[in-house]
Amino acid sequence: MALHVPPTCPVCDSTDVRKSRRRNFLEKLPIIISLRPYRCNECSHRLWRFSRKQTRADLNRQRPI
Repeated sequence: MALHVPPTCPVCDSTDVRKSRRRNFLEKLPIIISLRPYRCNECSHRLWRFSRKQTRADLNRQRPI
């Protein structure tokens, strides 16, 4: 099982990065290939990274027993 590696900002090398909203229709198209926008909380740079979609099996593994 691979661990999720958080995106790193290419400008300031910070890992304090969050998912960003898609602004318009053209930015919603890359969702087909799981490409999504992120924003650096340190320098506000906007970047795009592939995002792994969670499956039902992933969600079941996260539930406490």
